[in-house]
Amino acid sequence: MLYAKVVLWVKEEETISDSKVVLYRGDRNVDIEFTLKSVDYVLSESVEAQLVLVRPHAKSIFSKMHEIIQNKVTFTITGDMIDELSETESYAIQIRLFGPNSTARATLPPCYDVIYIRNPIAIEPYDDGEVARANYAHANYNMTISDYENVGPVFIDGLYNKNVWIDGDLISVGRLNKIEDALYAVSDDEAEKAQLEKNTTDIADLFERVGSGTGGGGMTEEERRQLEKNTSDISTILNIVDTPPTYTRPTLSININPNMIQHNTSTSITIKSTFTANDAGNVVNYTLTRNGESIYTGTTIAQYVDTISTSHNTTVSYSATVEYSDGIIKDTLLGIPYPDTSIKAGSISSSGNVRAYALSYYGVVNTSTINDISGLSSRLSSNKSYTYTASLTEQRIAYIYPKTFGELTSIKDANNFDYINSYTRSTSIFNGVEYYVYILTDPVTINNFKQIFN
Repeated sequence: MLYAKVVLWVKEEETISDSKVVLYRGDRNVDIEFTLKSVDYVLSESVEAQLVLVRPHAKSIFSKMHEIIQNKVTFTITGDMIDELSETESYAIQIRLFGPNSTARATLPPCYDVIYIRNPIAIEPYDDGEVARANYAHANYNMTISDYENVGPVFIDGLYNKNVWIDGDLISVGRLNKIEDALYAVSDDEAEKAQLEKNTTDIADLFERVGSGTGGGGMTEEERRQLEKNTSDISTILNIVDTPPTYTRPTLSININPNMIQHNTSTSITIKSTFTANDAGNVVNYTLTRNGESIYTGTTIAQYVDTISTSHNTTVSYSATVEYSDGIIKDTLLGIPYPDTSIKAGSISSSGNVRAYALSYYGVVNTSTINDISGLSSRLSSNKSYTYTASLTEQRIAYIYPKTFGELTSIKDANNFDYINSYTRSTSIFNGVEYYVYILTDPVTINNFKQIFN
């Protein structure tokens, strides 16, 4: 018998140990005799104790009942309590006291850092107690051996080189890495991706042989839960490897030329709509409207020429709408149809405007007033800003534009000097439109006189 002795001093809120017990993964059936000191309860021979072993990264363990004799109780640390890879740290314990027939229970304060579990410096590669074997091992228990065999190539002629597992086969790092290599290669190489479903079935068969208990007396409940976890893990891997397709929605743009016209003048407007289906279906109907009224409808998206005439400072709006059918269904990376995010039948619209303005006028004049603008130069603009350069001989500059553009705030020359106070502003009506008229108040003689109107 192997055993250690530990004295526990029970304080108000914590139990203190006089020594610590260090065990190594693979150790098993070690008895620890605890002597209880300063306990507030009378420990008669009818009192039993239970050890609660709190593991750092695994479920706590509740031991069987053990009799207390002369304030001493012995608990056995079995191999399965400390064989998990995640269990190598310090353990905390707590002892429960039970009266006759467990009718009463009292719990002593916890004792921290009394048991330590460490990894041994070496593992015997063929020790059945340390090596996982097919049909006998549990997940996260025991250890795999190192690369003790040559498992051969991962793929042969594009197919997974399947291992045939039988009861008692050693689970080696080489075999496990072969599975990892197969999954990585399938996800990384397009040619091998086509084999993923078959390879995955082979891997599923492998795990089922490891966990199903075939030829070994059937599964325990724990083994059945582990098999379910293995199946879930494979499903998770497939979800990571498989990638759903990307669907691109259709686009529609409308180009209108020209988009600015002279008022009250008949003008041809060219409207061109561009529809890109991407992953949508075919065009079912195309409609073009002007100011909300249909001017064209059909299944062909063709360039359309419209002739309009409208007054100053008004807008003509055009809108194009394309109705389309259901789009294509793409496959996932593994060739599985994926309709979830496909483009369903629908419509898309795009719009644009044409704006009409009266002409603006500018030039050199000899008088301080203007009644006739026919001798001036003209330009089509949507605002009052303009830069004009002229040479004058005892003459004036005139700038005339629609009043709806607002008053000028500055008239500067090339040196940024503001001449706005040197101009006389008035209003006049030409061709039915009200204009602002700016004329240089005094005649001047100057070459290349630059005026920046804003």
